[in-house]
Amino acid sequence: MAAWLNGVDARHWWVRLLNTERDPAVTPPTVADMVLGPLEILVQAVHGARPKLMDQFVRSRFRDLDPANLLSARLELLCAANLAFRHVPFEFGGKAEPDLTWNPGTDAQGWLEIHRGAFSPFDDLQQVLDGELADKGAMLTVRLDEWPLDVRDRNLLHTHISHAIDAAVASGSNQTVAMPELGDGVTGIIERRQEVPGIGRIVVQHTEIVPSENYLGSAAARLAHKVNVDKAGQGRKGKWDATRTVLLVDMSTAHLAMLLGQDGLASWLDSVPIEWQDLPFAAVAVSFSNLHGPFMWGSCRYRPDLKVADRVHLEPVLFALGLPATPGQA
Repeated sequence: MAAWLNGVDARHWWVRLLNTERDPAVTPPTVADMVLGPLEILVQAVHGARPKLMDQFVRSRFRDLDPANLLSARLELLCAANLAFRHVPFEFGGKAEPDLTWNPGTDAQGWLEIHRGAFSPFDDLQQVLDGELADKGAMLTVRLDEWPLDVRDRNLLHTHISHAIDAAVASGSNQTVAMPELGDGVTGIIERRQEVPGIGRIVVQHTEIVPSENYLGSAAARLAHKVNVDKAGQGRKGKWDATRTVLLVDMSTAHLAMLLGQDGLASWLDSVPIEWQDLPFAAVAVSFSNLHGPFMWGSCRYRPDLKVADRVHLEPVLFALGLPATPGQA
């Protein structure tokens, strides 16, 4: 990994972790170890396979300074490494091509287009508010019945919260702010106080520990738009082989959906409205992964009119990657 990052700007996430000083009093593994250890496993697996266009991937993707692009590159590396683990020949894609090709140049050739999906509007808002609360020395407690995925009228909600933060800091007394954008009856309490160690500046109190129907509905709508609109348009421009190209959307940012488990996720994926007509993909898969491990898991849904001869070239590889077919594909 150090060789891949040789000469890269010190602001790069992985470089910063590599350069982090180790306190002798800290018992390993450190946070840096937990991220860099699995990453090194992925890098070694891909480096050992020596796939076509690997150098281009390292230059243009692995060394990217933008955090969002870097996380996407890590996902692409994860998929490539898992093909290497299973001794499946592969190569990286070029311009206007899917991200990975497996069994290139053979009758069993297939393509994988990889997308790291954004499924975290509520979580993203919390990150923005956390910085504002830290600057002004305040804390926010949100009380809700269902953890939301989407946020209606986000800018308006942010403005209301910002005004309440200012009022709490100026008056020294707690401020209550209504948050209907997050659901019926949702309220927030803002108080002037320091961060609680181990908790942070935002505490979300909710009654459920599983994703609600509204949460899963929001996730399904987002996935459907990514597949039917965003990635479908890209696929048509690239003129991909619609009988051998699989779209993989990593939805790890929809963290509550992980609680569905393998079977629950597969059933949920079967319910997502996918417009298969003219869609340039043989299958759509969803996955979960994290920075602390070298593997992923998820499920795959094949287009209903896919020929058996084409599916047999896709399914064994996808199953080995941890993406078995949904119940509706039996």
